[in-house]
Amino acid sequence: MASNLIVNSQISNTLQQVKDQNNTNTSLYLSSKAVYIDGTDFIDSIIPFTVRIDTSHSTYGPNDGNTLGRLIRLENKTSTKDCAFDIGIDKDGNLFINGNASLNNLLKITPSGQVKICGDLVVQGKIIYSGCPTMQTSTQDKSLQVDMNSKTIGIES
Repeated sequence: MASNLIVNSQISNTLQQVKDQNNTNTSLYLSSKAVYIDGTDFIDSIIPFTVRIDTSHSTYGPNDGNTLGRLIRLENKTSTKDCAFDIGIDKDGNLFINGNASLNNLLKITPSGQVKICGDLVVQGKIIYSGCPTMQTSTQDKSLQVDMNSKTIGIES
């Protein structure tokens, strides 16, 4: 199904709201330097921005022609470090972030909530563990706090 999207004037450095074929404003704004989406998340409705890939006919792996499940690359072309980050979902459903177009995951979050970090974890402040929220509340709940500033570990209830 084809539809025409319309901007009021030639695309320039100024964001312009895109209109649909009925001249109704959409949530999409375009300029020659940016894309902007002004959406709202409603439960049981469409999410404002979705990126979806189909890897069902792909082979996962590091070789040319294979896939890693990368969805988005973020990069700053003027950075002096030539830095880029890839964000994706691997064959096991894990969310990952790779740095500098590397094939190694810097950060991986599993569907069950496990977080894996490859590299140094630098903390300025506290690490607070209080468990995952549950539907049941208990007066026995305790939390582990690691304060990197005072170099103390404590259990609070």
